[in-house]
Amino acid sequence: HAYQNMDVVRERFKRVEEFGWFLPEEYGTISNPGLPANYKYYKKAAVACVIARGRNGLQVLVTKRSNKVGTHAGECCLPGGMQEKGDSGAVATALREAHEEIQLDPSLVEVVSVLPPLLAGISVTTTVTPVVCFLRSATDPEDIKLIPNDEVESVFWVPLSLFVESQHHDTIRCNWRGREFLHNSFEALERASGRTHLVWGLTAIICIAASAIALNTAPAFPFTVGFICEVQKDGSVVLRELALTSKHIEQNSITLKAKL
Repeated sequence: HAYQNMDVVRERFKRVEEFGWFLPEEYGTISNPGLPANYKYYKKAAVACVIARGRNGLQVLVTKRSNKVGTHAGECCLPGGMQEKGDSGAVATALREAHEEIQLDPSLVEVVSVLPPLLAGISVTTTVTPVVCFLRSATDPEDIKLIPNDEVESVFWVPLSLFVESQHHDTIRCNWRGREFLHNSFEALERASGRTHLVWGLTAIICIAASAIALNTAPAFPFTVGFICEVQKDGSVVLRELALTSKHIEQNSITLKAKL
């Protein structure tokens, strides 16, 4: 995965924006069929998936949140946050948050694609829209000076290929309302400090999908691209896990009583 033609990568992301979530062609296509009709009224968030071509192939920008913040303390995330009143949409939210959190100048990135929204974990009231950006700078991304604010402990670049390889991959078991879920997790190295950090949850889902799309490579492990939500007449919610494997696509339905 050392060299990727960025024009080709750009077109791959554009196809996802137009046709929905997918892995390389031989594994089929996933549309985004199941977010409920009223999801437009959900709380909205957006993240910036910033990709750059570095010395060792494509890199993605990851932040580690401060332990002092109220939500997702100490977790690895993509720069982003909740949409605010002045934001015109997902792109504005992602770029504003990236500038606030790590002083990433919006002029340094090219917005390539706005991917279909995903449910925030197993929340049924918030959607997160990944905004894919390419770093415009011809210099190595490690040479770009980024300054974290009080919400962010550190910011670092991770090889995009890490998220389709099995070497650093593991699973985390989580329980919610009596149902066990498996989350993908990765050990990512922060080169400046020599520390490794755990990337998991929705951040890992987006990074896996971005890696599979950009590199045109199926992950070496099964993974879910998230949860598709359908509201039933009785007010319950059916969550369908989209389990994508290198051989096939599975949809496993589970019903959880959860009022919107």
